[in-house]
Amino acid sequence: MYAAAPRYRDAFPSRLDEVGPCWSHLERRLIAHFGPALEEDLIMIRLAVTEAIVNAVEHAHAEDGRPLTVELIVDDHEFLLRIIDTGDPFDWPDEVPDILDTDMEGGRGLFLIESVMSEVKQERKGEKNVLTLRREVEPPNPVAWRAESDTRNVLVADDDPAIRVMITKVVESTGARVRAVSDGAQALQALESDDFDAALRDIMMPRLTGLDVVSKYRGRHDCRLPFA
Repeated sequence: MYAAAPRYRDAFPSRLDEVGPCWSHLERRLIAHFGPALEEDLIMIRLAVTEAIVNAVEHAHAEDGRPLTVELIVDDHEFLLRIIDTGDPFDWPDEVPDILDTDMEGGRGLFLIESVMSEVKQERKGEKNVLTLRREVEPPNPVAWRAESDTRNVLVADDDPAIRVMITKVVESTGARVRAVSDGAQALQALESDDFDAALRDIMMPRLTGLDVVSKYRGRHDCRLPFA
């Protein structure tokens, strides 16, 4: 199926400061191939892919600088991304908890990856772990396209300043406008006072948890605002 599909293979040191440049290479190639077909989902794809790469850097290689290999294969209507590390064997859980239906904070990154990608597969090949992320890309709907001047409005809610700044920078780099808040009550107030295209929120936050924010907002509004 992918015999004639374009392939890109890069290796970079397992350090957190290399994750951003790695994604930038992937993003340029994805946009060059799919164009506006990725417009609606690029923010979430970026968060999922960088989460997967960070997991490999931090947990598989312990940020020790060993080369981490990333392979991208693009087809007409989907892409495959393989993240290859040489760390200890790791088994992807059979069931990733739905953090929107539980009080547990753990597993947020795995839940994000599973939610965004069409298929996730973890394999052990020799001395290497191979995480394969497959994402289907729907042809763009011209009626649903937004004008380039119509910037997306995204809410970011996290009580950890470092994480809040990191997510804000990631989302802003896609061209979106971000409003960042530090607790659940502020998040709910922001949602009530402004129109957002998406909301990215932590689970455990002061005053109101991320789950409380979703429950209260959806209890008051009949809408399909994406929460992650």
